[in-house]
Amino acid sequence: MTKKPAYLTLQSEERTHKIWMGSADYQINFNQDKSSLIFYTAFQNTNRKHYTGIFPDSPEEIENHLKNPPYGDSKTTTLQGGFQLNHEISNFLNHRNVLTIGSEYVSDKVYDEIPSYNYLVDQHTKDWGVFSE
Repeated sequence: MTKKPAYLTLQSEERTHKIWMGSADYQINFNQDKSSLIFYTAFQNTNRKHYTGIFPDSPEEIENHLKNPPYGDSKTTTLQGGFQLNHEISNFLNHRNVLTIGSEYVSDKVYDEIPSYNYLVDQHTKDWGVFSE
């Protein structure tokens, strides 16, 4: 509870985020509404400025901390898309059942850097899968 900048306190964390996100889907029903085809996509982009640190004790570390406080930047972008096909089976083992098959792709890029700590995460994961139920 202070009005000082984060890097001048004994211990603190500070985060400022800018987040954009959105999604869309489209469904087509056919076969007298016993079947449907669904397409979907979504994204999220997060830009973050952050500080994480403890004020140092030694004069040399204090001087370095004041010249180069441990502020960082991160950017995360996630994209997702896929489709699924659903089909109702009216009398399977005396019950109404829905067969579902589909596929999905997810891309997740993460870049997070705090130069004064020599900290860097720079990764891009991509996942593709198919499913049935």
